[in-house]
Amino acid sequence: MRHTQKAIYNKRPVVVAMGWDEPLQGYFMTVEPVDEDNPDADEETGMIYSNLDDKEVPGRNGMAPDIEHFKKRLLQMQIEVPPEFFGKVLAD
Repeated sequence: MRHTQKAIYNKRPVVVAMGWDEPLQGYFMTVEPVDEDNPDADEETGMIYSNLDDKEVPGRNGMAPDIEHFKKRLLQMQIEVPPEFFGKVLAD
């Protein structure tokens, strides 16, 4: 199931999406800009972050066995989400 949380990245609004992908048996995370003219977004995908583009994601096919890697990525990107968000992701 996909869970979303509004947040701020580089002083611009973003949406963090995280969840469990049942068919691929792993967790995913994306960070997408809210506004279309966000200079941080990838020109091809329009995303700021995608687990599929992150070569350091542990696991297979860019899917992580837990959410710890993504929590670290959010810290590195200085994106704050409430702890309850992670609880909802793990409850699925």
